[in-house]
Amino acid sequence: MIRLEPGICSRTEEVDNGCVVRARGLPWQSSDQDIAKFFRGLNIAKGGVALCLSPQGRRNGEALIRFISPEHRDMALKRHKHHIGNRYIEVYKATGEDFINVAGGEYLVASCPPPSLGALAGEGLSWVGAGHKA
Repeated sequence: MIRLEPGICSRTEEVDNGCVVRARGLPWQSSDQDIAKFFRGLNIAKGGVALCLSPQGRRNGEALIRFISPEHRDMALKRHKHHIGNRYIEVYKATGEDFINVAGGEYLVASCPPPSLGALAGEGLSWVGAGHKA
């Protein structure tokens, strides 16, 4: 069973550059829970999913995901071109600054790493694997 934990990321919080990925190609209706399922078996940090939005405020199929360690981030990168339904998902390295700008509410509509257009600022959800306590 997947357990998600809400969290809000502060603009002053420091995020390790070695713990963040960018996922592209997500179905536009993907939720934090769907992203957690895609990365099943890896521990996403509390508040570690930031969904990106277009300038019109719609999800654009991209998200920034913060993991609890560089090892989990490295395992997440191995999911590059795995599928959600019939869509393959691209997974790339991203920076802690990218994550903070999106999840920390730096902008009402913040830029995800290129080539996305915007992001949902505020709450994210995290996944805690079996045996891990947040």
